[in-house]
Amino acid sequence: MSHPNPALRRFNASVYRVCVIFTNLLLACLVINNLIEMAARGFWHTSIGWVFEVNLLIAIWLYFVGIYQVYFRRGDISVDVIMRRASIKAQRLVAIVIDLVIVATLLMISWYAVQLILVQWPFKTPGLRLPNPMFTAPVLIGSVVMALTMLERLLQRLASPDHLPSGIAGIEV
Repeated sequence: MSHPNPALRRFNASVYRVCVIFTNLLLACLVINNLIEMAARGFWHTSIGWVFEVNLLIAIWLYFVGIYQVYFRRGDISVDVIMRRASIKAQRLVAIVIDLVIVATLLMISWYAVQLILVQWPFKTPGLRLPNPMFTAPVLIGSVVMALTMLERLLQRLASPDHLPSGIAGIEV
């Protein structure tokens, strides 16, 4: 089956690869930060003030960029027990409705993230004076790329007369 929107597919695959590299770098930074903190506490009996703030920021980015990767790989949890008993046509219809709701919800989250960033813009964290929008940006970025991935999945479902399973089988990266 040819893909209904190959440009969107290529874009999503490229974003996925960038996110994998980015989250691996973030994870390495998180480990290094914690090693530095453990060394400071163990050898010098002191704590480094910026570690908590940076770790919190890294964790937020890891979560929202990481959850996008789960969506891209179709690793999201789905309830198939009831749907297995439904006809293929009913399964496809329910899947399309669910995809529409997910895309709409993610776009709404994106809109509210922009609004929150606008409110947070003048404020900074008390420790390192990091701009507060840095903590909301991953919500915006994650919800936008998840919405694009779910839009791609929706377009696939609409273009296919057959029900598309939700598992990660057949995903090309």
